[in-house]
Amino acid sequence: MNTTTALVTGANKGIGKEIARRLVADGWTVHVGSRDVERARTAVDEIGGGAVPLQLDVTDPGSVADAARVVTNAFLPAFGARHIRASSTSPAGPDR
Repeated sequence: MNTTTALVTGANKGIGKEIARRLVADGWTVHVGSRDVERARTAVDEIGGGAVPLQLDVTDPGSVADAARVVTNAFLPAFGARHIRASSTSPAGPDR
């Protein structure tokens, strides 16, 4: 059982995708967070290994709560293991 788990936001492209790719290459299970779950699935197909798609819009509290439940359930079986969250996104504000 893999005991290293990560959540990477914005992992369907750019820096987030590269972070996810490298973590998977090192044997981590990585939740690939993306606003669009289809883009997350495409990224997971490209990353392979231990990548898992996760719909997550960091600007939507409901989406964050749903993602937190999914990730928490994934973390619980591996209590005491190493876990990280890497964010390559920031919530859009009125001046962005």
